[in-house]
Amino acid sequence: MKRKLMFAMLMIGIVFSYSNVQAQTEQSESDSLECLKNFSLYSLSYKKKIYEYAIEPWREMFNNCPSITVRVYSDGVSLYEHFIAKEKDAIRKEGLIDTLLMIYDQRIQYFGDHVKYPEGWIIGRKGLDIVRYRRNQPKALQEAYDCFNASYHKLNMKMEPLVALNWLQTSNTLREKGKVTPDEFLEIYLSVDDVLGHYIKNETKESKISMLNKISSTCVKILSNSGFDNCEQLENSMALRYEEVKEDPAAVGRILRLLNNLECTDGILFAKAAEQNYKLEPSDFAAYFLAKLFVKKGDLDKAKHYYNE
Repeated sequence: MKRKLMFAMLMIGIVFSYSNVQAQTEQSESDSLECLKNFSLYSLSYKKKIYEYAIEPWREMFNNCPSITVRVYSDGVSLYEHFIAKEKDAIRKEGLIDTLLMIYDQRIQYFGDHVKYPEGWIIGRKGLDIVRYRRNQPKALQEAYDCFNASYHKLNMKMEPLVALNWLQTSNTLREKGKVTPDEFLEIYLSVDDVLGHYIKNETKESKISMLNKISSTCVKILSNSGFDNCEQLENSMALRYEEVKEDPAAVGRILRLLNNLECTDGILFAKAAEQNYKLEPSDFAAYFLAKLFVKKGDLDKAKHYYNE
């Protein structure tokens, strides 16, 4: 009896000492000595990257102890990514991908209310892996699109930037196939731009701001290359947004670049944005757009002045 008690205490100690584990101690059958034993077996092998030894006790945890710790799911994704990369047989690989996606579904069931990584975050990550492994399958692409939509509606401005980018890319592919209308595609672009603008505004690290700006530029290129050429529709969609963000130089700059890239520079919105952009941040970028504006107006003296700047 004593030895069994000591063994149980040892297993509990392993669970709580394993780095970053947030154990969910529930008084149920899943929170048993067998669960703790399998957790220690898989986690130690996983930590040493001996994945072939980790997988069987991990499966026991996944099937029989689903609510013990969220690490079962994050580690499970890493395990299956490893085995998918190694698998050469196409049929077996598809089976491994099925299990990977099932890990996300079960994580939602047991940890969908996690404070830091809630259901919307999990669905977004699932969408990323669908695109990663099944981008050439039409039904899978629609499933990924649905995941990204759900992620946005649950997280809004907290949607991950990489998920937002893939949402736009996926919607563009579906637009080309006639599954997403131009209006829907534009709305998604505007939502993605909102998300990126939110992150840029609240980020303090220059390296991350640079990365976010690159993602934003990529999104503008996707829209520019999509053949979207309805300037009136674009201006109508952007007018209210401009009024909301016109004191934010980064947001005004994004609107201006978008209008310029789509050659929508003849309307009132471009003029407003160009003048406001120069007022907020009198840079070479801002001066260029003002010069372009005055060329359109036929005021070549002012255009020359801003081109010189």
